[in-house]
Amino acid sequence: MDLTGYLRYVAAFNSQDWDLVHREFYAEDFRAEFPIAKLASGAESLAWFHKAHEALFETLVPVEIEIAEDGRSIAAALQVQFIALGDTAFMPGLNPARAGDAANVPMTVMYEIDEHDRITRIDVAITGRPTIFRLTSAGALA
Repeated sequence: MDLTGYLRYVAAFNSQDWDLVHREFYAEDFRAEFPIAKLASGAESLAWFHKAHEALFETLVPVEIEIAEDGRSIAAALQVQFIALGDTAFMPGLNPARAGDAANVPMTVMYEIDEHDRITRIDVAITGRPTIFRLTSAGALA
């Protein structure tokens, strides 16, 4: 996978179309290890992403990307923003979170890529303290 391919993945992930992300970017034998979950297959991952994001919007913002020369591994430093759309237990640093709660979370992600440029493994680590804040409409732009 090259930089263009990785940025296409980030855009698809940020769309939160989990069926698209799994169909286009994750291999069938996809595995992931997140601070709050360990997923052993593409089917398990798809179900988990749908469940975890029922009341949560997640946005990946790449800060630094290192792609191996052969394109088979990527290391990325990300600033990940989470916004609770309703009650959720899936927001890093805030459990439970309520609608309007938000967090910016620094993370590193290691990706393993197969010969078809599909992601076979993701390992995620939180690298700093989440910045928790609350979105409100009162006087925001006054």
